[in-house]
Amino acid sequence: MPYAHRFAPVPWQVDPWRSQVRTLLLHGGAGSGKSILCAEKMHALMLRYPHATGLVVRKFFSSLRNSVIPLLDHTVIGPAAHHAKTDHRFEYANGSTLCYAGVSDEKQREALKSIGKGDGVDFLWIEEANALSFDDYQVLMTRLRGKAAGWRQCLMSCNPDHENHWLNRKIIEAQSDDISSVWISPYDNPYADRPYLSTLETLTGVQRDRLLLGKWVSAEGMVWPYEPSHHLCDPFVIPDHWRRIKTVDFGWLTTTVQWQALDPSTGDVHVYRQLYRTQQLVSDIAVACKAIEAQRDSRVVRYEAVVCDHDAEGRAQLERVWGCSTLPAHKAIREGLEAVTARFAARNARRIWIHRGSLAHAPDRQLAKDGYPTELVDELLGYRFDSGVDKDGHPKKDGYPIKKNDHACDALRYGVCYWDGVSKDGAKLANSLALMSASL
Repeated sequence: MPYAHRFAPVPWQVDPWRSQVRTLLLHGGAGSGKSILCAEKMHALMLRYPHATGLVVRKFFSSLRNSVIPLLDHTVIGPAAHHAKTDHRFEYANGSTLCYAGVSDEKQREALKSIGKGDGVDFLWIEEANALSFDDYQVLMTRLRGKAAGWRQCLMSCNPDHENHWLNRKIIEAQSDDISSVWISPYDNPYADRPYLSTLETLTGVQRDRLLLGKWVSAEGMVWPYEPSHHLCDPFVIPDHWRRIKTVDFGWLTTTVQWQALDPSTGDVHVYRQLYRTQQLVSDIAVACKAIEAQRDSRVVRYEAVVCDHDAEGRAQLERVWGCSTLPAHKAIREGLEAVTARFAARNARRIWIHRGSLAHAPDRQLAKDGYPTELVDELLGYRFDSGVDKDGHPKKDGYPIKKNDHACDALRYGVCYWDGVSKDGAKLANSLALMSASL
């Protein structure tokens, strides 16, 4: 018997299950049951309407392999349809097909045109919709013109994002007869156990507002305009011709190492690997980094620079273990903040990308237990300007960030200063490379 026959919606899922509105957004806290409802409904629609075409989309196709596809294949659909993996679709005995695709580049967008039986798509599910641009959404909606059911629907599911996100402005705040949204709380899911809810309840700041309370908000006083939907990407193998550096911020509470690369075609900076540890000697950190590289890299990789915090003893230990020289980081805070801000604000080139899963080890247990960040993305949402005042009522640091939980942010700043020539070493190398290119 098809798995969908076992599905029993919880109370909040009944109305969205029955809804036939053209665009339906399900948003709210983490673990509320949004994705399972969308998966079950797409499967049920394929069974209900013969020769229907369904399409499941995430921004990056590779993300589907670790999320939506296992959910559909092992939990929802099972033996009710044949999974044609090479064709990226599930094929039903009644002639319906449920396809899946990404929209991260023009090639993937162009491939959408071949999905459907001439009439386009009948039903669409956009998972993690906040990762898509409004342009992506418009392209997908042009495919929603199938005729198998006599009606069509675009389902979207996501956690809340910042208040100016297009989903909030154009979907939630602009509801009409064709557009509807449903907000769901983690407490609405009877299957969410107390330990999980307790984890959400311990969150603070913007993460608590979004993942527990379901609010579309930005962190007040955030130093950099970081948004997960714009600055996270799926991991990939860094091409051989890309420039690479390592950046290091020392500290007994936390030492962090970042592996960064520069895309020569776009000028984008990629943070593709991280180490984030507490209460470890620099010599042990250095050895751990060598072990990570030996495990992760298929060959010896050349790094043009190792940019470090100014601790002389720490740099000496790295140089001894790694067998290379190090450069002191450019630590002028205002210049560094402005350089990183410009890259986070960019949308077409010279951006910052942080690779999902870039932490090269399990999150540090002690940091996690004490409620501290365990990697760069944890720090970014809580990295804020110091708005406090001194005993005379004057701003403490004249707009400088709070000096707390900022080790990975500092390492990121060191790297961007190097890449952008804010530091004299980065500027010198950039000029040398430019002269070499001009002479070839």
